[in-house]
Amino acid sequence: MASSTRGPVTFGTRVALVATLVFAVSVWIGLVTASAEGSLGPHRATYEITASSSGVVDLGPLGTLEVDSPLPLRLGARVTVQEVPADVTSIDAPVTLEGLSADLDRYVQFFTSPETFLQDAAGDVVRSAARHTLIAFVGLGAAITGLLLLLGPGRRTELWQLGVRRRRTSLAGVVVIVAVAGAVVATGPLGPDLTASQPASSIFDGTPLEGARLTGRLAGIVDTYGGLALDAYRENEEFYAGAEDSLRTAWAAREEQSQEWARLLELSERVSPLQRVMLGDPDSLVTMLVVSDLHCNVGMAPVLKAAVELSGAAVVLDAGDTTVNGTQVERYCVTAFSNAYRAGGAKDVVFAGGNHDSAITGEQVRAAGGTVLAGEVVNVAGIDVLGDADPLETRIGQGTRRTGEEGAAEAGERLADVGCSRDEPVPLLLVHTPAVAADSLERGCAVATVSGHLHRWAGPQRVEQGVRLVNGSTAGAVSGQATVGPLGGTATIGVLRVSPEYGLVADYQKLTVDRLGQAEVGWRMPFPLPAGMLPEREDPNLPPGAR
Repeated sequence: MASSTRGPVTFGTRVALVATLVFAVSVWIGLVTASAEGSLGPHRATYEITASSSGVVDLGPLGTLEVDSPLPLRLGARVTVQEVPADVTSIDAPVTLEGLSADLDRYVQFFTSPETFLQDAAGDVVRSAARHTLIAFVGLGAAITGLLLLLGPGRRTELWQLGVRRRRTSLAGVVVIVAVAGAVVATGPLGPDLTASQPASSIFDGTPLEGARLTGRLAGIVDTYGGLALDAYRENEEFYAGAEDSLRTAWAAREEQSQEWARLLELSERVSPLQRVMLGDPDSLVTMLVVSDLHCNVGMAPVLKAAVELSGAAVVLDAGDTTVNGTQVERYCVTAFSNAYRAGGAKDVVFAGGNHDSAITGEQVRAAGGTVLAGEVVNVAGIDVLGDADPLETRIGQGTRRTGEEGAAEAGERLADVGCSRDEPVPLLLVHTPAVAADSLERGCAVATVSGHLHRWAGPQRVEQGVRLVNGSTAGAVSGQATVGPLGGTATIGVLRVSPEYGLVADYQKLTVDRLGQAEVGWRMPFPLPAGMLPEREDPNLPPGAR
């Protein structure tokens, strides 16, 4: 009979085996104990990973909404929505309807881009799971190390040499540990499966929540009032899909005429020699897309993606008011827009916070990979850009006030000092409110300034020693109207081509989408040079068609 010999297991192998088992248990504990605070529609919510295979939205006394979990390893998720009243019956119908109407915009935003909610939540939960895994690994490792030290080397060797029986016992012990750990951590977030026998709600057919199941009072409420939000969602989807198609069609039509237009510009006496040099080498120019005053209109995301893609923009200049109130729950707006820019091909987003944004918004932009201006010059794609958040903040129900000691004049003077401290003026100053750029224009500390806030396009025009461009609202924002749903006004997007070599904007384009969803793509027009750089023969004002 053949015999086999087995060499002694080395100390390193033993340590590696124990560490692997401890790590596996720690990962499981980390996963099923992970949680994060986020948002769901207009509500704050807590996200947790569970040991079930379902995604459950818990609305407390209202009931639950359940969908099949997309997570691997039969893991599920539970979203506990906050701000749900404990006694639903205490709210009369008129108040409930009024509340539903007030929150409708946020629900439409949720249905429009649910993946952005989930993306933000998933990132937070993964980070929580990593922290919990590390804590569990360190804790279990310390406990095992302490136990082994107490046993001493002789007893450790004796236990290890018990052979197959000992190994089987150890394996059984590990299985028990995993089972107990999983059971203990899952009892809280898992709970009984009350929705397995519930039929799917037909009201979600044709939406990202198709197949969802409802329980409790929530089923009746959604069946009764859910159509309001879903009708608005479908109208929203159709409008912006049409707007995107219109933009693509208008861009293609304009491109067909671009060569003839370029030839006419080449012959025009209104184009300076320096502009001819820059425009004659388009490959050397950096394309930047200008947006402002989006006010959480995530319906514009596909239109913005198309604008970035068609223009070939490498950078997006966001002149602020990306949100409505600068809150944590508006993080999904920042994520939705950032995803759209990246999907279109943009490499960076440069953000100057507006009065409707906040420091929280700035952190959200950073978390999404953007560059947040904070009073210093940054270099993006070879272009120096200066800017800062708006010195004022506007909060719903609280009005407008200063965020610190500065007003527009003081903030503008500070930025001008930074711009003028250089050997050459900063090529671009990006701020939210045009008034903040006034001092830089007057003193010649910035070649060109880009801003928003006014919800109407103005310029580009020479002002003092620089050139000012004010972008209109990219959300089509109109005073007193919500920025969710089909556009209430004309949405405006700017396209700039900038020369890194000369630090000048070579030309610009104006893109618009009107209330009917019809897009218009303007001609590429030479961007005015500052007054100090004008040839004597050049008219200091471009023709009306360039406005």
